[in-house]
Amino acid sequence: MYRLYIYTLAVMAVSGQVTYDLCKKCNRSYHDLRTMYERNLVQNVFHLPEEDHTEKLEKRQWLLSRDNRNSLPEYRSLCETVTETVQLDDSEYEYQPPLYHEVYCKSNALLDRLQRANPSKQKCVYNGFHCVQRSRTLILVRRRWENECWEPFVKQIPSGCDCMWPKSVLGDITKHY
Repeated sequence: MYRLYIYTLAVMAVSGQVTYDLCKKCNRSYHDLRTMYERNLVQNVFHLPEEDHTEKLEKRQWLLSRDNRNSLPEYRSLCETVTETVQLDDSEYEYQPPLYHEVYCKSNALLDRLQRANPSKQKCVYNGFHCVQRSRTLILVRRRWENECWEPFVKQIPSGCDCMWPKSVLGDITKHY
């Protein structure tokens, strides 16, 4: 009797394994998973010599290091700029923040007129390029001195200077470069 039970259990185990293997072969997600695994395995094989792989790994770890996060390359503008701090002092309103910074091109005609100096001619990179004033929208909040309610206040301010190709004068840059 025990032999019959053991024989039945063995037949069930073998047939269960055969059925599992058969269903696995028919199952589409199994094939997709297998091909995806094989593809990733092939892609992850390094084709570089050992020392090149080590250098790249060290470089990647250096980029992720917290000690080096402030040592990114420093960039300088091709155009000279002048920064002015503007205090928001008003008898009617209180502003937050109470000041902001305006960044002008040094050769900006408006700035030259304000300073009553000889207009400076600024060149950037090549003779054809011009320093162009950038501006941005600054969003502040303000309230009347006697009121508790703050309201948004939007202002266009000069924010920098870009070295640009004057398309209206010299045409499309793709013809030249």
